[in-house]
Amino acid sequence: MPKTKTSQMNNTEDKKPILNDKTAQWLFGAFISVVAFIGVQMINQLADVNVKVNSIESSLNVQASEYLYYKEDMKTIKETLSTGVTKEDLDLSLTPIIKQLNANTEELNKRSAFIESTNNKILRLELKLEAQRK
Repeated sequence: MPKTKTSQMNNTEDKKPILNDKTAQWLFGAFISVVAFIGVQMINQLADVNVKVNSIESSLNVQASEYLYYKEDMKTIKETLSTGVTKEDLDLSLTPIIKQLNANTEELNKRSAFIESTNNKILRLELKLEAQRK
């Protein structure tokens, strides 16, 4: 059957647009908002990652310098041990220190005894003063 003008008009009237202009604008705006939000979140994550990377780099630099100092210390220890330090050498180097420590301990004991005797004398004098007041 040939199509008539009225049947063609009925077909165009039956085809309604799925989205009207306002809905399409709203959906497009929502899509742009979501894309912008994701972009901002990605930028924030990138900034956090950069901070963490900088922190890791600085700690690695510190560890590298500490390792160099440790390496130098170990070299010094190895050189000292290779010279043949013996227990006798160590004892000889510690003897003056031990003598001074013993002398200091003896002096402290003397001072402690003097302070104790002085406190006892002061206590006796206070007791005599109290007895005289009564």
